[in-house]
Amino acid sequence: MLNLFLSFVRIGAVSFGGGYAVISMIQQEILEKYNVIDKSQFIDMLALSEMTPGPLAINSSTFVGFKSGGIMGAFVATLGVITVPVILSLTLASFYKGNSTGGTISKLLYGIKPCVVPIILFAVIKLFPMSITDIYGFLIAAVMAALYHFKKTSPILMIIIGGCLGYLVYGIAIPYFI
Repeated sequence: MLNLFLSFVRIGAVSFGGGYAVISMIQQEILEKYNVIDKSQFIDMLALSEMTPGPLAINSSTFVGFKSGGIMGAFVATLGVITVPVILSLTLASFYKGNSTGGTISKLLYGIKPCVVPIILFAVIKLFPMSITDIYGFLIAAVMAALYHFKKTSPILMIIIGGCLGYLVYGIAIPYFI
């Protein structure tokens, strides 16, 4: 349990930019370093974490914690991922309250923001071969990208549509026609 807690403390400590920025960190710590879950479960974790309300990092930690240690594991992992951000948020809020006119926080954030883009990009590069394993998955991803880009479809609706397409393709069409 201590390793699980410390892994998610490390993940929470570098979760600048939100959940998507920590996907590669979760993959490295949980999937590659400790083998707590396998690749299939990792993709399931991301899908479930995206579908459920709340931050992706917290939902993911709860999922992984539950898989590795039941209810107590879920509690320990979730506590680990929120510990550093809560402490940091409280510290920065008190600092900001006293120094809001100096712009120090804004300058720090301007330096952090550009770092988030490559982190998200590398998460996408790592996830692509695990998520899109055949032509049908590629086509579903292409449809989702088009819906998002051209129709500004809500992510929630995209998840529902993607789930329906996945069921139609993998649950009905492939078993019936192949």
